[in-house]
Amino acid sequence: MDADLQRRVDDLFDRALDLPPTQRAGFVAREAAGEERVRVEVEALLAEVADDEARSSAVHLDDGSLEGLLDGGALRGPLFDGFAEQFDAAPTADLRAGTRVGSFRIVRELGRGGMAVVYAAERVEGGFEQRAAVKVIQAGVATEDVLRRFEQERQILATLEHAAIARVYEGGATADARPYLAMEQVDGRPINRYCDEERLPIEERLRLFVSVARAVA
Repeated sequence: MDADLQRRVDDLFDRALDLPPTQRAGFVAREAAGEERVRVEVEALLAEVADDEARSSAVHLDDGSLEGLLDGGALRGPLFDGFAEQFDAAPTADLRAGTRVGSFRIVRELGRGGMAVVYAAERVEGGFEQRAAVKVIQAGVATEDVLRRFEQERQILATLEHAAIARVYEGGATADARPYLAMEQVDGRPINRYCDEERLPIEERLRLFVSVARAVA
């Protein structure tokens, strides 16, 4: 394939990837109308992507069967549903706006997962203003294993100093003895949503991926 044709294929392929899977075929057919070689090459690349996505959306169990994956990585199926229900049934004991947690006052909820809730908070001690994200273990799920993992997270984060990693301000326990972690609050969007909404080309997405990988390393 000559260089001009390769550039045309790469460009159309990148643009197609920015679209939902159900819209890619129609997009390629329109954009490559009259360019049979380009259409064939791009469709072949998209078929490989579809195969990879299909493989990554399922996980093999010990008996050889498959369990599907929900958006966000949540496992689906009888084995995992029971595990999820255990956490869903647990009372959350949400912290109201104005609740004191260590040196901070809760402002509002930012998000939640299976084991913890993250709140926006503001400092009320120390004589200076500071925003924080306060992560609190949900009531009812504080098993020994969960507490151990949370303590490991607190300890690891406290030792890290990196521009791409949120800084830890303090840790402790709430009034009802749930462990918490107060850290730097960073405004922004999830990296995958940012890439999609800004329609970043593959090269720029890879640059972001490399910056994340360096922080993890």
